[in-house]
Amino acid sequence: AVLGGYYDDIAADCATTLDAAGVQGPSILEIGPGPGHLAERLLDLLPSARWTGIDIDPSMLETAGAKLRRRALTDRATLVEADVAALPFADDTFDLAVTSFSAHHWPDPGAGFAEIRRVLRPGGVALVFDFPVAWGRFETGSTGTDGAHAVFEAPQTSRFRGIGPWAVVRRVELAKPG
Repeated sequence: AVLGGYYDDIAADCATTLDAAGVQGPSILEIGPGPGHLAERLLDLLPSARWTGIDIDPSMLETAGAKLRRRALTDRATLVEADVAALPFADDTFDLAVTSFSAHHWPDPGAGFAEIRRVLRPGGVALVFDFPVAWGRFETGSTGTDGAHAVFEAPQTSRFRGIGPWAVVRRVELAKPG
C-alpha cells in the first residue's frame, strides 16, 4: 500500500506511547479504521493487545474484518458500527485511542473528543493523526483536531509528515489525567 510506511510509523508510535506508560496487555480503540491497515500492524506489533475498531460505514467494517480474518487476528479484534460522538462503551475502557485521517470528517469534533476522553482510562492517551485544521475546514467544514482543545488539557501538537516547512499530517497527543 502507498501509505504502508505511514501506518508502520503510527503503529510504532502507539507501541512506544503504551510502553512509556507501562501498559501491559493494552486495550486499543481505533476510530475510523477504514480497511484495517493500522489494525493489522497494531495487532502484529502488540501481541497482547485487544483492539476495537469503530466506524459509521459498515462496508469499511466488512473490509477490515475480512483483512483481520485472513490474517487470523480476529481473536483479539472487535469491530463495532458506531459514531465517535456516541461511543457504545463504558467509561474508562481503553488505554489508547487512535485515529488517522478521520477527525476532519467528524461533524461535531468536540462531541467526538468528549466521547474519546470518556472511554479512555485514567492515564490513557489518544493519538490523532490528521491533516492540518485548515484542510478539514476546506474539505468538510469541520474543525477537526481543534475540537480537542475544549475537552483535553494541553493537547500536544507536532508535525508527523510534511513537505519542506509545511505539515501535511499533524500528530495530536491527548492525555486523560491519571
